[in-house]
Amino acid sequence: MSRPAPRSIDQYLDQLRDALRGEDPALLQDALYDAEEYLRAEVAQHPGKAEADVLEIIASTYGAPDEVADAYRTTEKTVRAALRPPPPKEHRSALGRFFAFSTEFNTLDDNARCYGQVIWSSLLNMGEVYGVEAYANVIDKESPAVQQRVRDFLYYPTLTGPERERSIRRRGSLTSE
Repeated sequence: MSRPAPRSIDQYLDQLRDALRGEDPALLQDALYDAEEYLRAEVAQHPGKAEADVLEIIASTYGAPDEVADAYRTTEKTVRAALRPPPPKEHRSALGRFFAFSTEFNTLDDNARCYGQVIWSSLLNMGEVYGVEAYANVIDKESPAVQQRVRDFLYYPTLTGPERERSIRRRGSLTSE
């Protein structure tokens, strides 16, 4: 059953509001604001015509309220799809997959500390065998969130613990003072 054509701007906006019932409030607000602005501008450009006659002309160009609602829904879906974050990078190595796991830790509990020690050990071992640059190249292929989390785990030992141990770690020396 089709609705009768709106005879006033208020009727048009009411029909548009009904057609968008249940949609995101921001979408509803945008649609109503845009429609009202457009309709009032068109009516103002035709001062000698009745509002109902101008709305009849507008319906063929701007669209009926149901058509406008459909256009806004379609645009909203397109925008949401465009703004959706890209899928995570595919991890090309076992070490990369291991690094990605770091984002699962939200607190620095015993499990996270153990994980951090494994990351620290892997840096030391890979640094000796392949060079720190090879380790950095693996990290560079990860997302910014994973890169930051790995940095957090690598720098944690240099920022915590007794001052004497922190200074030894910063210098990289194991000799006692």
